[in-house]
Amino acid sequence: MLNYNDIKQIHIELSSHCNAACPQCVRNVDGGLLAPNLKLNSLSLVDIKKIFSVNFLQQIRIINLCGNYGDPIMCKDMYEIVHYIMSANKNIYLYIKTNGGARDTDFWTKLGKFSAENKWIMVVFGIDGLEDTQAIYRIGTDYEKIIENARAFILAGGRAEWAFIRFKHNEHQLESCRKLSEELKFKGFSEKQSSRFKDSNGLIVRDKHGYETYRIEPSTTSKLTYIKNIDY
Repeated sequence: MLNYNDIKQIHIELSSHCNAACPQCVRNVDGGLLAPNLKLNSLSLVDIKKIFSVNFLQQIRIINLCGNYGDPIMCKDMYEIVHYIMSANKNIYLYIKTNGGARDTDFWTKLGKFSAENKWIMVVFGIDGLEDTQAIYRIGTDYEKIIENARAFILAGGRAEWAFIRFKHNEHQLESCRKLSEELKFKGFSEKQSSRFKDSNGLIVRDKHGYETYRIEPSTTSKLTYIKNIDY
């Protein structure tokens, strides 16, 4: 039986909303229609305070804000929730995992400034390529907007990492993305192959009407690496 006092790490799903339609995500059908029975909702600051008291947060070491059904940045009270968590315990390692395409630079600057005051906050941006490949998998995202948001966050003092998922269509850009992550002052760069392919034939991507639009194929390599660009 799990002892309440032994809980040191938690994963919080802040929202089931997302600005993207990644074909291998469980929230949609191959990049098209929303998954049946998916309820669109987000946790509020009031919800978080009811679920996670200040006393409870003081025993936590790691919090992962990463959505299986949505992007945490889509949560309306995202900034206020982060502020509440870190105010309760400044020693929490807080990981925020996002595609980076939601909100504007004002939001990201504000979050970056708060992150600069709380050194254990890390935002992991999922960026799978450059301008011509990013939206092949991260359907609905805008590459330029993502880079603008990431730049605003980092320039304001925020700590960020670039997470790159390799596919056949973007693996040739891996080194270019790694170099760009250095130029933009990302703290680190990671790359991995998607583990969500059912077989080597790839995945058919469908539109909102269920029609096939194109096919995504797995990467030709299986390497998994992490590169630290800048010392923390």
